[in-house]
Amino acid sequence: MRKQICIIQLLDKNQAMKTDQERQELIQDIIVLLYQAYDSTLDDIHALLKRIDDMEDEEDLQAIQ
Repeated sequence: MRKQICIIQLLDKNQAMKTDQERQELIQDIIVLLYQAYDSTLDDIHALLKRIDDMEDEEDLQAIQ
């Protein structure tokens, strides 16, 4: 959600852009934010999968005992 707000703020700040260079800079800023959001999402997924795996390992140990 925070990344979405950053992108919206970038767009709002630059509504009156006129040059191609300014547009390209805005596009690059948005791409960076998208990659950061993607990496953050992958980190979140990895953490959740790790928690599930740890829970399953704990259940397996309890079943053995």
